Amino acid sequence: MTGNVGINTIVSFGMLMVVLFVGTFAFWPEPPIVAIVVAAALVTVVFPVVFHPFSKTIWLAIDLLMRPPEPGEVRAPWAERWRLS
Repeated sequence: MTGNVGINTIVSFGMLMVVLFVGTFAFWPEPPIVAIVVAAALVTVVFPVVFHPFSKTIWLAIDLLMRPPEPGEVRAPWAERWRLS
């Protein structure tokens, strides 16, 4: 659970940095501070919510790479339904 939150936090802060740097340097020497703050606030509120399912998927992929399933640990989804008795 904490891994996906960490991934989401890292990517969200990265997006916030991109918005702040691009907004500042694109309009240098007089950047529109209010517009940059509004864009940063929108990114801060909206992006983590939208990115949450993707951060979970990324973390599960990392977890599977670090700890691959052992034989017999994963059962085929159809195994219960089609078990021959």
